[in-house]
Parts: sequence; C-alpha cells; structure tokens
Amino acid sequence: MPILFVPNLKKAEDGKKVARVQLTIADARKSVPVFDGGNTEDILLLILRHEGFIKHKKYRTHFDEDTRTLNGERARLALLNEGDEGFEAVRDQVTALESRLVNYVEDSFMMMEQLLS
Repeated sequence: MPILFVPNLKKAEDGKKVARVQLTIADARKSVPVFDGGNTEDILLLILRHEGFIKHKKYRTHFDEDTRTLNGERARLALLNEGDEGFEAVRDQVTALESRLVNYVEDSFMMMEQLLS
C-alpha cells in the first residue's frame, strides 16, 4: 500500500494560507495541517494524529508478526549449513524480513517528518 505525501496550502480563518500535507494511505486521503509550533496540547494532538495513522496502517501488528516470523526463520537458518538444501531460500527470507522491519520504522518516521515539515 503506497503512502503519498502531497503538499497543499489552504486559507486559515484569518485569510492567511496554512501549510497542509495530504496523506494518502491506500485509497483514503486526508489533508492535515503541518505542525509549525504551538502549545503542549498542540504537540499532543500531533502525536495522537501520528499514532492514528500508524494504527490505520497496522504497522505495529505487521512489525510484531514479521518479528516472530523472523525469529523462527533465524532459528531454522542456524540449524542449516551453507551447502544444505533450502539454505539460500531461508537466508533470502531472513533478509527480506529484516528489510521489511526496517521499512516499517522508516515509514513511521517519514510520516512524522511530513507532519512536521
């Protein structure tokens, strides 16, 4: 599911343009204001908004599932020798899972970065 960030400017109530970012997660689009400062409540709302996007994407669920799978595959890999049948496939699976775990974290940080910039 691709995540797209499209900068967008809308006018505030006082007529000034407010920077917004349009988040596209799968087929759902949401335009949210870019955080440019504020009080403690504004910061908490930003964090809650970010957590909502992470929950919507089910990053934590996927991360936990892939971590369990990765641990199992690493255990299988430890039992195999480099010349054994299936060694390459298990090693490739471990590499792919490690890459996906890194992508979940990077995507989460990128989303927060977009909300801040």
